[in-house]
Amino acid sequence: MAPKHSPCDPGGGGGDTRLTRKRRKNDDELVALDDGGGRGDQHRKPPPEKNIERVVFGGYEIQCWYYSPYRLKKKSVERLYVCENCLLYTDDVQMYACHLAKDCERASPPGVLIYEEGDVQIYEVFGALQKFYCQRLCLLAKLFIDHKTLCFDVENFIFYLLCEKDKDGAHIAAMFSKEMHSSNNLACIMTLPCYQRKGYGNLLIQLSYEMSKRAKYPGTPERPFSDLGEISYKKYWLYVLLEFFDSAVMRKVEDVTVDDLEALVGINKDDIKDTMEPIGLLSHLKGGTYIVHNPKLDQENGVERPNPPLRRLDAKNLVWSAKSFDRPKRRN
Repeated sequence: MAPKHSPCDPGGGGGDTRLTRKRRKNDDELVALDDGGGRGDQHRKPPPEKNIERVVFGGYEIQCWYYSPYRLKKKSVERLYVCENCLLYTDDVQMYACHLAKDCERASPPGVLIYEEGDVQIYEVFGALQKFYCQRLCLLAKLFIDHKTLCFDVENFIFYLLCEKDKDGAHIAAMFSKEMHSSNNLACIMTLPCYQRKGYGNLLIQLSYEMSKRAKYPGTPERPFSDLGEISYKKYWLYVLLEFFDSAVMRKVEDVTVDDLEALVGINKDDIKDTMEPIGLLSHLKGGTYIVHNPKLDQENGVERPNPPLRRLDAKNLVWSAKSFDRPKRRN
């Protein structure tokens, strides 16, 4: 939704913050926040100092973790007000209140509702169709993500927003992005601190792999990981693999090749190897074949099973096809 031309519009700092033609042109020319080079660069520049102390978002006031390149008149602000519906922002509380009272008509994210179960909704939003909304989403996410490049060139990305739904609308709790035409099934993932410990991050990881299955390719997330991201993924992979070996079909199967396992569970074979090798369940045979030993039949390895996810994705509730990865369709 384009912001209304009103003096109540929050968008950048104080003063007139409407998305004028000049402002839009400047936004078009924004490039990625420099992370020191390509992936795997060991000489990254240190991130800039945090410029926003707290963000008011919906009914929460959240302590920010990292710098985010919001367009503000001041170098740093104590409090940034972000509309949870349209993501417009200001450091002026009166402008924020005016916007909420008079201007903002949105009660849920733009895009397509693709999943709903209980009070959880997930929306698919194309950067090519909702450019300014997705740019503002990236700015918000960057307040809580240290290691990722913040990309304003959002047209090549799809965003998946997990919301908690109540009588007042849909409230953004977590999100992940995926680059179109990429073999990676996830580029960046973030759960807002006020919604953590509810299983939302793991639920989004499950969603990314269910999409990979429907697109018929083994999924893997973009690197590099954050420390917490690496822990989360390794726990997820181990849980899925052990659960697979618990199935009736696999209980008496002694070994399975990594290539076959990749096709059966939808996890990239390199991720399977990285998960099973440290716990002694991977062997390398002559000819380059890797096999995974059934942990149920391997008496020498006592494998500690990760806790089950707090939330399980019900694939029956996912209204989505892999055609979404090809090109965006304007549905709102």
